[in-house]
This record gives sequence, C-alpha cells and structure tokens, in this order.
Amino acid sequence: RAREKKNEFTLEIQNLIKTNSQLRKSSNILSPNCREIAQQKRRAQERAT
Repeated sequence: RAREKKNEFTLEIQNLIKTNSQLRKSSNILSPNCREIAQQKRRAQERAT
C-alpha cells in the first residue's frame, strides 16, 4: 500500500515536471524577454542583500 502511494506520488511529480517544462517553453515563446526580466530580478535581489 505504501509502495502504491509512492508510485502515485512519483507519477504526479513526473506529470508536474512535464507540465512545468511545457509551460516554460510556451512562456519563452510568448515573452522572449523573460530571461532578461529574470536577470533584472536577480540583480535587484543581489543589491538588496
């Protein structure tokens, strides 16, 4: 039973990872400046600390 639960969780996690990478791909297509924004955020955080 515990093993079944573990397998369910593993499958759920794999699905989430798949969904996540698909979302990331489509968001990269939607906003090519996504990376730029992420870099700016990182710089702002570095300045804050």
